[in-house]
Amino acid sequence: MAASASFPCPASSGSASPSSPICSCAGSRSAATSSPRATTRLPTTYSGIPVNRTLLVSHVLSGLFAASGGLLLSGLVGVGSLNLGADYVLSSIAAVILGGAVFGGGAGGAVGTVLGAALLVMVLNLLTVFGVDQSGKLIVQGLVIAVAAIIYQQGRRG
Repeated sequence: MAASASFPCPASSGSASPSSPICSCAGSRSAATSSPRATTRLPTTYSGIPVNRTLLVSHVLSGLFAASGGLLLSGLVGVGSLNLGADYVLSSIAAVILGGAVFGGGAGGAVGTVLGAALLVMVLNLLTVFGVDQSGKLIVQGLVIAVAAIIYQQGRRG
């Protein structure tokens, strides 16, 4: 039996329906089980959503996507190494923050992240054209994260 047929998807507010790409049932279930009320006592169900099964499926899918990304990266480079993706950590954080994700979680989305990654790649390519070395690129990425943190803190105060 399919997991989506065993219980209904929570209704979303606004114009997005549970069947639209903006609000999928899996995303709604994952968001509902990550709420503080759902994880405080770790109930077996929360608003009709099986918490344990949803958390297990989301962690298994996360591991599968990470493993497939690692295999694709090692296939691209041609050699496997433990430090192969170490250079991408700061870039991925900067791309997500440029995409509009909030530090505390609960906001942002895939479209903003893709746009943030495209903007970051464009900036890094411009830095390459201007002859900036790798350490300069890392400084720019760190500045992007620092400026976003400052803007986020100013927004919370005001």
